[in-house]
Amino acid sequence: MNEASPARVLAELVRALPDALFVSTCGYLSRDLQQVGDGPNFFYLVGSMGAALPVGLALARCAQRERVVVIDGDGSFLMGMNCLPLVGAQAPANLVHVVMDNGMHESTGGQQTAGNACRGVTAAMSAGGYPHALLVEDVADPVVREALGKPGPTGIHLPIAPREAIAPRIAPEPEELVRRTRKLIANNRSNHPGEVGP
Repeated sequence: MNEASPARVLAELVRALPDALFVSTCGYLSRDLQQVGDGPNFFYLVGSMGAALPVGLALARCAQRERVVVIDGDGSFLMGMNCLPLVGAQAPANLVHVVMDNGMHESTGGQQTAGNACRGVTAAMSAGGYPHALLVEDVADPVVREALGKPGPTGIHLPIAPREAIAPRIAPEPEELVRRTRKLIANNRSNHPGEVGP
């Protein structure tokens, strides 16, 4: 498989879904996303490994007219697998769950993820109830565009290459990230007053 750089994959995702709310796992993936161009629709988890999917699920329920894209690494995906059946049961049509897999915990020193367990990412997503679970080499693959045109949740497993450089730390403080995300959701609700969520 061809393995793209994390920065390139994230840039392609943001270009494909520019109005989506992105929730990124802690560590280097959040730093990489910030380099694409920070904005109020980027919610970086700082020091919360494994929490991107539950946070993304909650946001998808609160902002049902917004596409919510969860960016997981393979290590954080393994930590948060207990949330997969909940995503399947809640079935948020606006949720996209992207697992960027380099086969290691790169943010903590490059330790291999357990037994290359991520070979079963799409099988786990399907077992959890995702109607669409894809293993692809490129976000621009037509099968991705086709899946994104259907109600989700949609799971995408993307092999990536190890980083060549480490991006700077997240600039906004956690309090600011919470504030701006709340404001974004409040604006969404004021534009659509009949919408409810948890």
